[in-house]
Amino acid sequence: MNINIIDRKGAESLSSTGFAPNTALISICDTGSLPLLLRHDPAWMLRLVFDDISSDEIDEYKGQNYTLFDESMARKTAEFVFTHKNEAETLICQCEYGQSRSAAIAAAVTEYFCGNGIEIFADDRYYPNKLVFRSTLQALREIGDREIYSPDIGQNFFLGAGISVIQELYGCCLYCVMRSVQHWKMDLTPSFAEARRELTHGRRISS
Repeated sequence: MNINIIDRKGAESLSSTGFAPNTALISICDTGSLPLLLRHDPAWMLRLVFDDISSDEIDEYKGQNYTLFDESMARKTAEFVFTHKNEAETLICQCEYGQSRSAAIAAAVTEYFCGNGIEIFADDRYYPNKLVFRSTLQALREIGDREIYSPDIGQNFFLGAGISVIQELYGCCLYCVMRSVQHWKMDLTPSFAEARRELTHGRRISS
């Protein structure tokens, strides 16, 4: 899944000719602003309304009408990503200027699935909102961990047996095993050597 970061004008421009097939869009607007005006809708869309504020900046906005990104929004974002991660070919993250809030969500998704979200922080075009990044990444981890324990009995039996074998072979902690299994279930299967290296040293596998 490709991840793109754009601003309001960029999203509205894309919609004038139509989004590419299998595009998922996370659209972020400011409190009190008009929603994104789209001529053609993408295949899937999540609309969020919150302002570009971090928790340590709240005092500066006293008396003003603002919306702070919270756990509920983070959970909605993570659920949207997990719902469409297998069928969406492109995930577009959009905010007013395409620099902070959208970049934060893109960085969280990239960090969770690929382990290289730092590249977005290092890009001079972006300055990801740290509150949005941390909250979204945490929500992704929580939902991802729940997915490991699927209600499918056969799947759980297979995972349980596999985890026991891996722990016995490498003597690694349950957390390291579960993180590895999570990546394997997401079709980010590493080579055997990479898997062994992660389970031995507790490092995340990058795609």
